[in-house]
Amino acid sequence: MRKAAARRKRAKTGTEKRIQERNRIILELYRNGLQQTEIAKRFGISKQRVKQIIDELAPGITTDPKLATLRRLRSFILRYKPKITDPEKLERFLRENCTKYSLEKLARELNASGDAIRNLLKALGLLEQAREEKARRMELRKQEMRKEVIAWAKRQPRENLSYGFLFKNNPDMLYRILYAFSESKEEFNRNKAKVYERFLNALGLSRKDVGMTRPKRKLNKEELREKILAYISKAPRKVDSLYYPSRSRTAVARGFASSYVVLPILKELREKGLIKETKILGRKYYYVPGQEERIEKLRERAVRLALNLLYEEKAKPTFGPKDIKAMVALLLDKPKRIEDIIKLKTKSGKIASLCSYPAAIKAVKALISEGKVAREVRGRKVYYRRVNKL
Repeated sequence: MRKAAARRKRAKTGTEKRIQERNRIILELYRNGLQQTEIAKRFGISKQRVKQIIDELAPGITTDPKLATLRRLRSFILRYKPKITDPEKLERFLRENCTKYSLEKLARELNASGDAIRNLLKALGLLEQAREEKARRMELRKQEMRKEVIAWAKRQPRENLSYGFLFKNNPDMLYRILYAFSESKEEFNRNKAKVYERFLNALGLSRKDVGMTRPKRKLNKEELREKILAYISKAPRKVDSLYYPSRSRTAVARGFASSYVVLPILKELREKGLIKETKILGRKYYYVPGQEERIEKLRERAVRLALNLLYEEKAKPTFGPKDIKAMVALLLDKPKRIEDIIKLKTKSGKIASLCSYPAAIKAVKALISEGKVAREVRGRKVYYRRVNKL
């Protein structure tokens, strides 16, 4: 009995020692930057138990800001293995250079990703400081650039300072002027005329002095809505033809206004039922009720061209559900099975897939219900063919 009790006591003491050693290692790993989830996975216990052990051995350690900073640095070092592996030196390097270097340069210096550096700076409370310094340097650069472009402009003849002249003959200087005198990125992108007037005012000039005319009056929303509706009423239109090109220097002159203005108007007209929307080979088209036949002819022509391009291996078009229906109707000029419809043999002999089997079945059923396609059974095989070809 005494021997068994002694064995149990020794076993209990050994178990307690192992638990104490495990708990000590858990606390050390936590101090070295390992997350509670990672520690729990390593020892096969729950995250809540890991937190209990840490709180028992070192109360208040999880809320200590200094240790939190040190743990964040150590965690960063463990995960990304930067060139600076000492936490104190790494923190000093970041505090000294976060306002001097960009995120990209810091990432290169430390051999880590830009996102990782941004998250670390945010955790250390340095990200806002770096942004403020960047904004300050940018403003100083703009002020210097303003002085340079004004000094350059004073040496030029007045007629050479018009927006159109610079756009054709000196676009680089025009860009510098717009960048230096814009107060925000949005103004630089959307209100260049206002920015350029600010530049002329800084020179003590006006539009008349440099031979510039006032821009044409913009249409209000009501007038623009009427023009768009009248334009679509003539024929179905691609959505791209209704707003200005995204590339400012494109040679194509089209559209009524920017996409930010036109798209809400189209949505409003569609909700009122004045226009309809459809997709042909992935491109949006708008049309008025009564133009359905024209839309179908347009779709048929587009699908026919897409099939030719696919046969020539010049393009790989994506067919939508309505496009598949038009394509099936085109291909059924003679009796065919579904297996023959969904595949196309190209010019070089390769087999191109046109659509999935369920999509083809769905299109055929729709055409049968409309009376455009008939079903034929030959032995155990089912064939389909256009009605007007029977």
